[in-house]
Amino acid sequence: MGGHKRLPFVGRTSELTTLRRALLSCLEGSGALVLAEGEAGIGKTRLCEEVLAEEPGQGVLVCSANCRPATRAVPYAALSALLRSAIDRMDPIRKSSASVGLQALEGVLHLNDGQIFTQLPPEAMLTDAVSEFFRRLTDHQPVVVFVDSADFLDEPSARALAVLADRSAGRKILFLLCGRDLRTAAPDIQRLRAQLLRSDGEYLRLARLDEAEVMKLITRAGHGPSGARTARLVKASKGLPLYLAGELAGPTSSGSELPPTVRVLVEEINAELDSDEQELVRMLALSPGRGLVPEALTEALFDGRKQLDEVMRLAAGIPLITMENGPPERWVLRHPAYAQVLLELMAETECQDMRRKLTAALRNRVRDPVVLAEQCLARRNEIDGDELAGVLAAAAESPDASYEDIVQFLTELLALPVFHSDQISRQLRYEQLAAAQQQLGDLEGADASLSRALEQEAVVRTPGGELASARVQIGLTSWETGKYAPVSGQFPDPSGIDLPLFHDPSYRAVIKLVWCSRHGTADQARSAAAEAAGCSRFGTNGQVAAAIGRSVEAALDGSYRQAAFHARDARAAAGGSNQVDLRILASLLIFRFAPLSGGLGLATEAAEEMLAESEAMGLPTPRFATHVWLSILRHLQGDLLAAEQHRQLASFSAASSASARTQAKTALLAALLQAERGEFARAGASLAAAQRSYAAGIEDDAQLYSLALYARAVVAVQLGDGTPRILPDTLQLWGSYPQTIAMLPFLSGLAALRQGDGHLAARRIDELKAHQTESPAVAALGFRLQGLVALQRGDPQAAGESLRVAADSLDQYGLRLYAAQTRLEWAETLSGTQLARDSILGLLEYFGSQQVGWWLQRTRRLARRHRIPENRGRREGAVLTQRQADVVRLACEGLSNAEIASRLFLSERTVETHLHTAYSRLNVASRIGLTAWARENLPDFSTGTDTLPSP
Repeated sequence: MGGHKRLPFVGRTSELTTLRRALLSCLEGSGALVLAEGEAGIGKTRLCEEVLAEEPGQGVLVCSANCRPATRAVPYAALSALLRSAIDRMDPIRKSSASVGLQALEGVLHLNDGQIFTQLPPEAMLTDAVSEFFRRLTDHQPVVVFVDSADFLDEPSARALAVLADRSAGRKILFLLCGRDLRTAAPDIQRLRAQLLRSDGEYLRLARLDEAEVMKLITRAGHGPSGARTARLVKASKGLPLYLAGELAGPTSSGSELPPTVRVLVEEINAELDSDEQELVRMLALSPGRGLVPEALTEALFDGRKQLDEVMRLAAGIPLITMENGPPERWVLRHPAYAQVLLELMAETECQDMRRKLTAALRNRVRDPVVLAEQCLARRNEIDGDELAGVLAAAAESPDASYEDIVQFLTELLALPVFHSDQISRQLRYEQLAAAQQQLGDLEGADASLSRALEQEAVVRTPGGELASARVQIGLTSWETGKYAPVSGQFPDPSGIDLPLFHDPSYRAVIKLVWCSRHGTADQARSAAAEAAGCSRFGTNGQVAAAIGRSVEAALDGSYRQAAFHARDARAAAGGSNQVDLRILASLLIFRFAPLSGGLGLATEAAEEMLAESEAMGLPTPRFATHVWLSILRHLQGDLLAAEQHRQLASFSAASSASARTQAKTALLAALLQAERGEFARAGASLAAAQRSYAAGIEDDAQLYSLALYARAVVAVQLGDGTPRILPDTLQLWGSYPQTIAMLPFLSGLAALRQGDGHLAARRIDELKAHQTESPAVAALGFRLQGLVALQRGDPQAAGESLRVAADSLDQYGLRLYAAQTRLEWAETLSGTQLARDSILGLLEYFGSQQVGWWLQRTRRLARRHRIPENRGRREGAVLTQRQADVVRLACEGLSNAEIASRLFLSERTVETHLHTAYSRLNVASRIGLTAWARENLPDFSTGTDTLPSP
């Protein structure tokens, strides 16, 4: 009878360690759960046997059950095997003490001689009896419950074992479950698997042996074949020990003469297996010598021809069949894999027809591709793989599919074995998956999908006709998620990342520059910029990279005009070569540098073009980043309402994103805009939310840190909470948001002025005015600070001149919010005869339209002082009755409707009526707007740069 020699055991070091640890826990009385999964023939059973055969396992009672397909339909077959295994290893006295009184077990074990039970006991009674049986065993010695081939476990046994596993804690018991992939097994087996994992059980997923381990296995088995045969053995084994065992067994002579009909049959099988096409998709372990009658072989051969084509012939010349003596005449497959192959093919042939019929029936009944895909996934074990792939592909492209549906369908599609060979299709599907993940805000998942797409090494065009967007998306998702952040100050070497993107030296240099700009110091950014600037010899991409590098070099030298000029050249060059990815990165530089040189309009134009491109091509990551940029630009332009709209659009992506960094960024942006409007409590809450979102630490991320510094500085200055600590080289942090960084010296000087530190204020003035040539908008802030210093010294004439120059300059360069603030400060230095009535009315209108409450209140005080009437329409408090005013006052103090009703002796319905009337008369929509109105109308409100006494 055919068979194979038991091979030595090699490798599996980590798996051995895990099992030994679990066995030790069992011996110590803590109990342990282990789930081991892997292909058939990969060595799961052998691994467990090796550990149990070691010295610590010698005193352990091993109860084992080897599940088989034939016993899957037999209730409690596996449980019966476990119990009988335990009883067979026990002495008579122990056997009696363990089973006495557990009558429920007799229906499963037939422990008593005589008639077999025709009715099983209730399941609850049986599970309690099983649990009690093993408890008694563990009172005397440690026990291992070993269930092998658990994918063939009968479901009643699975339910009983789930109870046993749940009650194993604190006992000397090791629960060990082995199978192929229990996720696809029967429902009760799936639940047993999930329970083991939830209960902190150890999980082992066995991989195939590598070539070195197979070579070691061949050597230790005592075989010294030639180099050519060794290589053939390594290749044929495919890393599966059972394959190798069959190979090393070699041909044997049965001494039997095959009958002519069987000889023809063997020749036919050999002809089918000679194709060398593919390895058997799933090779199952089968004990050697399992016999098949010739009729079964014939059925498997001719009805399972397509499946046989999928089998790789293990070795030429190995006899497939030997004859087993004795009637009836049986022919035994020589190699252990072949028997299981043919057994499965007989069943698979029937299953294929049934699966195709089921899919066809579903197609005829269900016209909606999304619903059809969902129903097919629910019956995945009953659906043909090729048919399922087609259904999922159609559903993923359906216009009715949501982004969540697309992610689910494409993930399932890419996991199908039938989809593994089509590289170009996989490239396209990974691109589609990444786009859907980005729409859902899952930047980390999108980054992983794009990496897999690039690994396919196929050029795929996006729906918009541009080159594959994976290159720019992976660069920007790396930026957004911080995937390639430096470790201990060392940046990753892009050449060591095996992606096609990084094979191009121009892209490699640009991405390295992106990383350094986000995470690095000025010196690291300068080095990366120099490397990019030297790429002009690498064609069009190199010229774009060189312009980007020169732009950064100029910015690091403080030459912001030149930086914006080179960035504009880079964008033009990238546009001419249709390089959307480099064009987006060039737009990023324009956004960063142009506002500092007075090119706020140019920066806004570039950002809007990028937003349009992102919308047209469906690139969520650039779209999110561009909304953030536009929010900052609109803020600088003084359009706080538009800035808030872009922030909210960016926040929609961040809200569902798994990226803590994007959520922190939108929270910081909210804090900045809230601080500018004087909503300091909300700004503080947003700052705290950002800090909570980004546990890695905002201070360690230059981009987030710049936004946080600015928002904190605005809050600190306006509330007088101290002098912000500003680094001397903050303007060098070009990789952050230099437009906001440029404001920090001004805010630092303003804080110093409020606290009487004239020396620090003077240093900040010099620092700001030094940028007169390259960044006149920054220099204008220096003149503004100079005017405020003069005003504090008691020189209103000098103060007025400096503030007027600053206001005109800020207006000229488009910084309307800061220009309006400066113009109000200038107006406060003028006498009544010099004050322009139209100017004050313009400031009232602007601050009111932007809902900047604290600057609006300050302008109103100035207007009242000089008797300049304001046309406030229905916003005047006089339109409210006394009772309505009382309700509004209490509501603004935070009282609920019930509390207001109790305080004023009204009903809650009356309070609600008064509030809605107040909303209508004051032109507000909610309590939030009501609170803002009350804050604007408080007579004693004084903050910001306001140094004048209240009227």
